[in-house]
Amino acid sequence: TLAAAALDPSDSAPNTARAAPRVLFAERFVAPLPGWPNNPDGIAWFQSGGYRLASRNAGSFVALAAPLPAPEGDVIISARFRKTAGPPGGGSSTLDGQNQYGRFLVLEINDQGDIGIWQREQSRWLEVVPWTRSDAVRTGTQPNELAVKTEGPALQFIVNGSQVADLRYRGLPNDGGVGIF
Repeated sequence: TLAAAALDPSDSAPNTARAAPRVLFAERFVAPLPGWPNNPDGIAWFQSGGYRLASRNAGSFVALAAPLPAPEGDVIISARFRKTAGPPGGGSSTLDGQNQYGRFLVLEINDQGDIGIWQREQSRWLEVVPWTRSDAVRTGTQPNELAVKTEGPALQFIVNGSQVADLRYRGLPNDGGVGIF
């Protein structure tokens, strides 16, 4: 399940009630969706009521942009993920699942109980938060609920209802897309 909502920027003044987020995308991925790659021999496909990603090249990653109509600013993103295969641990422009270049942030957990945050700058990674142990992460193949909230340079990372990172990051763009990694 992946959901993305935009925050209403008109209520950013102090001491004002925040308007309800506007839902941009909410899907359970139980069947093929327009705009999402779907090729069992490729890097992403729909199968058994879920969406599967797999890198076909050792040392590469899969990053897919959600097909949203326009870039957004302040957002709340939440998703439920479960690792189904692969070695233990974490992984090391147009995000079509094959292109390895771009400028984006990755907020990640691994199956061993760690969280981390990185920024991709074209072909290299910049460490924002190194791999850090977190009791909030369910290990192995247990599902994990991840949420990210951005508001200006503020970034919050929430895993299974527990905040695991809260920082101001000047490298955060004013607006952009949402994707899965």
